Amino acid sequence: MNKRKRVFTESVREVMYAYGDTNPPASDTVELMEDLLLEYFYDYVCFSSHSVFLREVKKCSGARKTKLVDFLFPLRRDPPKLARAKELIVKDKEIRKARQIAGGEIDDLQKLAKAKNQ
Repeated sequence: MNKRKRVFTESVREVMYAYGDTNPPASDTVELMEDLLLEYFYDYVCFSSHSVFLREVKKCSGARKTKLVDFLFPLRRDPPKLARAKELIVKDKEIRKARQIAGGEIDDLQKLAKAKNQ
């Protein structure tokens, strides 16, 4: 792939080590894995965008916003991945709700922790 800024290098390196690669993994291998990961993300997002296009053509509307269902569409034939994605969505909603309920309490705790560390 093109020379570009490597954004996920450290994360890819950690995941490779976690799955049994040497510490540290070879740089060229990490770059290859990052390229493959980004290519997969790109293809996945393009396929999701195609889902948006098909949905909007059916409705004959002009708005083409990507919705959560569009990202789940490519997983429809892979039940384990679809179930995991749905589980993560539910967990995300629970976390957002808990943060909203806690509101200022989280900020107060963070300020207290910073003051304690100083």
